[in-house]
Amino acid sequence: MALEYCMDPRNFLNNVRIFQFEALSFDAATNNNLDGVEKILYGTEFYNTLVEYVTSTGSNVVMNRKYSDLILSAGRTSRSKSLSLSFSY
Repeated sequence: MALEYCMDPRNFLNNVRIFQFEALSFDAATNNNLDGVEKILYGTEFYNTLVEYVTSTGSNVVMNRKYSDLILSAGRTSRSKSLSLSFSY
């Protein structure tokens, strides 16, 4: 009975858990959504910001790429949905 309940997705479809069964695999048609990644990053220090880091020698490096660009690249490389990676920052 418990297994039957857990295996039936209708038991989890409500306003909170509607995306529980979302596909997280890479899809070239939908994965190139820079605006979607930026919306997820809004309100964080990563929103609309160029990547900047300090090397092991203490040099400051500013890349000519935004965090959202790197998240999209990571999605392509890992064959994962970039929007799901945005939530993992």
